[in-house]
Amino acid sequence: MTDTSILEQIKRPENEEEITTDRIILHSARIASFAQHESEAVGDVYFRSALDDPEHKARTRAWIDAITRYMTAVQIPYILDLVQKANPDLADEIARKLWHAVEMGDVFDEWLWEIYYDRDIDPQAVADAVSAHVASREADRG
Repeated sequence: MTDTSILEQIKRPENEEEITTDRIILHSARIASFAQHESEAVGDVYFRSALDDPEHKARTRAWIDAITRYMTAVQIPYILDLVQKANPDLADEIARKLWHAVEMGDVFDEWLWEIYYDRDIDPQAVADAVSAHVASREADRG
């Protein structure tokens, strides 16, 4: 039987009273650890496949996607840790915003669009380009 108590220690705060920057950092690191595990499992399949295997291209894409999810997931706790060391009050504010965002679930698209707008990038153009890119990749798998 697996000891899951460590996973319980680093789970997402269940209510507002449990929110601390450390809890959000640890929960985010937990998510990154699961992403790391997934990337290693997908990598094992990729590295065992032969170059002439008809599934090799799809396995390559799956492995790259898994690694990218892992690297992206690690960035959240890393950045929040840096902010906490430089400005603990700001880190607490960010941690609370992140927790509430997940509770509400309706701000992520808005945040993404704001990020693009703030950098003079048309978010709809990005969304359209992503859709076209995904459709092209799916057609290639076809």
